[in-house]
Amino acid sequence: MIRFDGILFNEHNSRRIMTELVRHDSAHAQLNHDQVAQRVSRYSFMAALAKLSGLAFFPRVAEFCESGLHASCDTGVMTRWGFAPLYRDGQDTLIVAIVNPWNELPETYLAARFPQLKIVKIVTLASEISRSIVSGAVRRGASVWHEGLPN
Repeated sequence: MIRFDGILFNEHNSRRIMTELVRHDSAHAQLNHDQVAQRVSRYSFMAALAKLSGLAFFPRVAEFCESGLHASCDTGVMTRWGFAPLYRDGQDTLIVAIVNPWNELPETYLAARFPQLKIVKIVTLASEISRSIVSGAVRRGASVWHEGLPN
């Protein structure tokens, strides 16, 4: 199984990821699952995840977050589950950055907090989730931290 950026992918998804990585660069065919984190760039890996899940990959998103959306969410939950609500697009859509497209917990969590909004997911780097959370907290003030700064 592949472990990348703190996420352990199951065997089925690990095989799919490897197939996509090899399709992108045939040199990856020689890699074992435990070598992926050291030998594949974060951008290539996350782009493969996005392609497999049919989502868009945005490597830089932290600057787009609306801090008011973060006020409705627990920073510890966002950090642990690897997601951050970014912004409302119009009246009925919430754009959410996620790290693991196969983790349904962020969508379930956000649907309970924003039941009137359609949730649209995009894939980003774990570091961008952390930057987004910090950016939202700084805009609202440091008193929002319950569990410390995200990694």
